[in-house]
Amino acid sequence: MEITIPENLNEITIQQYNDYQKAVKGKTNQDYIDRKTVEIFCNINQGIRDIDFSKFDEAVNIITKALNEEAKFQPTFTMNGTTYGFIPDLEAISLGEKIDLDDYFKDEDTFNRAMAVMYRPITFKKNSLYQIEKYEGSEKYASEMLQAPLGVFQGAMVFFYHLTNDLLKATLPYLEDQIQKTLQHEDNLGASGDGIRQSSQLLMETLRDLTKLQS
Repeated sequence: MEITIPENLNEITIQQYNDYQKAVKGKTNQDYIDRKTVEIFCNINQGIRDIDFSKFDEAVNIITKALNEEAKFQPTFTMNGTTYGFIPDLEAISLGEKIDLDDYFKDEDTFNRAMAVMYRPITFKKNSLYQIEKYEGSEKYASEMLQAPLGVFQGAMVFFYHLTNDLLKATLPYLEDQIQKTLQHEDNLGASGDGIRQSSQLLMETLRDLTKLQS
């Protein structure tokens, strides 16, 4: 049997990754996991028992290596003749996009919907600058994004992680400084500093929440 083995993350689709996660969830039998690895990522619906064992073993090793490679951020990618672009200006992201991304990042079953928020068809391009379609909800491209490259999605996740981490690194020291100043002000005011005390409690709660987020 001739099989096509994906050699990198961009040769694996989000749909395949979702199917694999569901198939091996809670499983500990390595032989079963290896079979599902080859079946799903090599698109084998039947006849896997006819594969030469050395080819099967090679496929498991190649796919495992691909799944463990480091994803890189890709601002654009082409799929089925359409070029999709990442949100070009995150500072101008809409509330709807932000809310949807927060929800879709939480579950691998909605990774395709997260992709439909982050990447949309490019409507105008000049040199390295481009514009993408206005966001009309994830439903519009959710089905198409099931076939999007896993590497593109993971690269975008890494990008968001670093962006958030950099923001937290800048925010936490500022909050700590503000807490110290507020506590000092509270001590100076004594009993009359109820409003300041509430402010310092809010700052400390915010700092605690952000510290958990950073972890």
